Amino acid sequence: MNTGNNANRWWEGYLVRYLMPSIAGMVIVSNLSNISGPEMRSVLFIPSEVRDLDAARLILLFLYGNLFCYIASYPILTFHATRVIDFGKEGNKWPAKIHLDGYLATFFAGALVIVLSTLYSDLLAVISAFAVAVGFSSLQIARMYTAFTNKIECWGLKNKVTPLYGLAYSLSRRRGIITENQKNWTNKELVDTYRHLREHGNTAFIFFLELILAGLCFLIISNTSSSHHLLLLGILFGIWAIPSVLIHLVGQHLERRFSLYDRRLTAGSDEEIREEEAEGSL
Repeated sequence: MNTGNNANRWWEGYLVRYLMPSIAGMVIVSNLSNISGPEMRSVLFIPSEVRDLDAARLILLFLYGNLFCYIASYPILTFHATRVIDFGKEGNKWPAKIHLDGYLATFFAGALVIVLSTLYSDLLAVISAFAVAVGFSSLQIARMYTAFTNKIECWGLKNKVTPLYGLAYSLSRRRGIITENQKNWTNKELVDTYRHLREHGNTAFIFFLELILAGLCFLIISNTSSSHHLLLLGILFGIWAIPSVLIHLVGQHLERRFSLYDRRLTAGSDEEIREEEAEGSL
């Protein structure tokens, strides 16, 4: 990939990541609305017959699919923000902690949905669907807690920091060196390579999460009254989204640490702060 054009090709990454999952989301939303019944289709303005699907409603259905795709992909945001805990200290041991690994948890959740869809019905199926969602979200919150509460020593930083900040700082230093030294094509190509792999991996990851979320929705709408579908699905989506809401806190943490706010409260003089800023010892 040509790094010179990357900044101006954001749309290409967006299409790679979301176009295929959005199309899959269209199919999922259409099928779930058919299973739910006419009340759900009426609320979503989706016709019951394909021949009644005009251009405006087709666009609306695509937007629903895109929305479902975005909601389904929320766990990826959490896994990405807390990726620092995925590997051991040497960076070559995976998983570092089996009980906190996002990939294993995703596969396990997918397997559970398949099992629950074939074994359970009625109220037990609904309870099981919510239990899977709560468990999956709880794991993501546990990952955030681990990345927030641990303290590590990081070269270039005077004080111990959280793994979250340590990784962000290390990446910014490495990428800054690459930006300043444009002749270092090896490092630039390496960065492009792992970004490219992650972009395409995201597409498959989102699609798999869509199937999991669709399975949970199916368990709920196929075992409850249509008058309760919107409420129950809203609760399910809320549980699914809670960890990603807390990612806002991660951004707040990184900003506060970067600002040297706490050091400014305890520093003996402005000279100490200026020295730390000049050295990059944040």
